[in-house]
Formats: sequence, structure tokens, C-alpha cells
Amino acid sequence: MLSILLFNGFFSPELTVSPAEQSPLIQVHQSYALSKPPAAAGPNSEQALWDPAYRGSPAEQVVNAGTKPVGPLAENANVTAHNSYAMMPFFGARRSKWTNTFQANEAILGNRGPSYEVRGAQAKATYSMLNTGSPAAVGDPAGFTSVTGKGTSSNTLAIHGGRNTWEGNIAYNDNHVNFETRADPENNPWRFSGLTPASAQSRPDNLFLAEDDATVTPLPAQIGTMAVPPTGPIPPGTIPTTLMTANNWLKTWTVERVNQDDKPPTTSAITVVVD
Repeated sequence: MLSILLFNGFFSPELTVSPAEQSPLIQVHQSYALSKPPAAAGPNSEQALWDPAYRGSPAEQVVNAGTKPVGPLAENANVTAHNSYAMMPFFGARRSKWTNTFQANEAILGNRGPSYEVRGAQAKATYSMLNTGSPAAVGDPAGFTSVTGKGTSSNTLAIHGGRNTWEGNIAYNDNHVNFETRADPENNPWRFSGLTPASAQSRPDNLFLAEDDATVTPLPAQIGTMAVPPTGPIPPGTIPTTLMTANNWLKTWTVERVNQDDKPPTTSAITVVVD
């Protein structure tokens, strides 16, 4: 998505890398091709609509035989990527948020963050950074797709603030940007419809955790590969609930496979990564 916007001149590659970026695996793409990208493959590569050499995450390698390796294969390669930011996936219930909703509590894009867990339940639920050990060495690529994610060992804690807390800039759908000092901003309430009493339903929403829209219960499949909802009717049980909820969820993610009409039937999928 970012590469298509770059190819069409909406902004330059410098803007997709934070001035405060700490990972040596994320750097500005200095040779983005605005026409006939050399990295495009096939006999009609001169008709490419974006430069495939631009990568959204160090867990994403260049296309090879129609696929983008992610996970351990990409982690071991220490690939340089060109994007610092996390964004809300535009699939499932969150798809409708990628438009002019002008909602001040819808986080769309911002500094990426660590993994969190929920302690307590229902109205008494609180968020705590996942304890994954000591801080990782800056640029440590291990764990991009570990299902447990990275909390206290996350490289993202070095971008802003102290080494034990997350701080960062978040852009919202009414076009304002806040420098947040916690992952569940107090000024960004979300209505969790199943909480009782009703006065407890409006409460802070963790930007980096996908919860049940009613109960605040964390959903499975926060990290790793997950199927993308089709545009038509969704067969029951085929799509992870993580993508079918609407609360704020900012992650770095890459497209792993896309269902194409002229190919054998397959399921589109994204891989959510963390560093």
C-alpha cells in the first residue's frame, strides 16, 4: 500500500521512516523507482504499478516465485525495510475506518509498539506490557512472528521515552495527531458494549492489542499469519476474530498471499509482525 502511494507521488520515501527510528534494519529507501522498477519481475515489468523493492517490514523479503517469505526465513536474512510505522489493517470490521469518518477515537497510523496482556476481566480489566525478558539489542531481528510477541524486550521502546515505557505519535481519523504517553490513552475511550454497569463501557482502549469489542478479552492470533476476510459472504469460522473486531489495533503487517482470479483458488492472508 505504501509503495503504491509512493509510486503515485503522494509523499516521498523519507516520510515513511521516523526521525527517531532506532532499528538499523529500517532505513530510508534511497533509490525508489518511479517508473520501470528494476525489481519488478516478468516480461511486462515496465508496466509495474509500484516498486517491489520497497519493504514494509524487516520480516518481508523481495518477491520470489510469487511469494513473500516471512517469519524465520526472513528473520535470518536481516532484510532492510523502509517503514517505521504501524497501521490499522483495513480488513474485516476495520475496513470501513479507512475513509473519511472524522472520528477522533479511531487510531489509523502511528509509532509501532510492544505487546500487551490484559489483567483482570470485564470492567476491572487493566493492561500490562508482556514480560518477555530484558530489552533486546537494538535491531535484533529475532521474533518478528513469534506468537507471544515482544513486550519488555521490544525494540519499539527505544524510539521514544524510557526503556520501560512506550510513548509515541498516533494519527487519528479526524486528522489530529497526539503524542501519547501510554498505549491505552485516557483521552481515547472506546465503548466495550458488554461491560456492566453501562457506565463502565466507555474506557481506554489499548492501541496494540485486539480485544473483544464487548468484553475487553484479548483475542487469539495477535501475531503471525491470518486469513483476510473476502469481500463477499464470510463462511462461519473461516476468518480470525482478530480481524472481525473494530477496536483500535495498530500493527506492522505484510501481505503474504493474494487470491487472484486467474490463479488456482487460495485464501488471501496477511502476516502481522512485531519487533
